[in-house]
Amino acid sequence: GWAAPILARQSGLKTAQALSDLTDHWLRTLWTQALPPALRDDLSLFAIGSYGRQELAFFSDIDLLIALHDPHLASQPELALAIERFITWARQPRLRLSHAVRTAQQTRELLATDDLHSAIALIDLRPLTAPAPVEEFTPDFVINYLRKDDEGRSFVHALFQGHRLRVERQGQTVYLL
Repeated sequence: GWAAPILARQSGLKTAQALSDLTDHWLRTLWTQALPPALRDDLSLFAIGSYGRQELAFFSDIDLLIALHDPHLASQPELALAIERFITWARQPRLRLSHAVRTAQQTRELLATDDLHSAIALIDLRPLTAPAPVEEFTPDFVINYLRKDDEGRSFVHALFQGHRLRVERQGQTVYLL
């Protein structure tokens, strides 16, 4: 089957790369079929999180960001239908797929909150389809935003604080895995 070439005596990292490449191709194909040509220049599809880093494993979550370049299209029924069709088709094989649809402004607003989980996922932003680069949808933009005025010290402090809270709540679970 399709897995044999991926698993043929490859290291874990090469397997993750091969799974990511296969998933990229599959999602790009679905994207092209689901979106009418008139919308393709107004939307970009990005892999984020571990999928964005190309560290995909069997049964991994597939996290996607759909970037809307023209905020005026958000109310268009044709856009909603196209995105719904794409997501429905992508979930057909029962993959654990999650997605967000955001404009550049919504991305800036998300980063202005202290939602570290989303911010960290955006650091690993990797374009699958991107007709034109948009600053807010680049890893450098996210990293520079997280560095803010203090060279990232508050971001690192928040990461350590989150880690301490998880250890207090759940113990050293990393050693139990």
